[in-house]
Amino acid sequence: MIIAKISFKEKDITSFARSFGKKVVLLDVKKRGGKNLIQASQKIRKLVGELGQNHFPKDLTIKLSNDQSTITLNQVSDLVNNIIFGVILVVVVLMFFLGFRNALFVGFAIPMSMFMSFMIMSLLGYTMNTMVSIWIGNGSWNAGGQWNCGRRKRLSFDGERRNEQN
Repeated sequence: MIIAKISFKEKDITSFARSFGKKVVLLDVKKRGGKNLIQASQKIRKLVGELGQNHFPKDLTIKLSNDQSTITLNQVSDLVNNIIFGVILVVVVLMFFLGFRNALFVGFAIPMSMFMSFMIMSLLGYTMNTMVSIWIGNGSWNAGGQWNCGRRKRLSFDGERRNEQN
């Protein structure tokens, strides 16, 4: 597996890298579009650890900086917590209007449909960005449809009221 092609030629200096005021050698790794950031970060950590132990001098200090995978993992964790809290809140509110049994059914159906769509779309090869884009588009489409139905109902009700006045 070829990771990079390295050639040792003299070139003009285009940038300087420093860490805590000391000169450093900087290797900037960027994720390809549509690829998994978490998996890429884990592979880089493993590769750097192996290279540091087996190939580099023992007095060489290797540090990873600007790793975005920890931020992504925290955001996913927050998202899961918000989804759980949202489902609990929906079930509690629906219990007042629909009863306990129907509220549990709705509270179970919504997250399970999202979970199943995650599984099916990931098996089909869609990335998380694509899935979220589809959900946002679908949510906007549904909200627009609900608004349109409500508006038509209100207009028809207003029309009935006008007819009664005449």
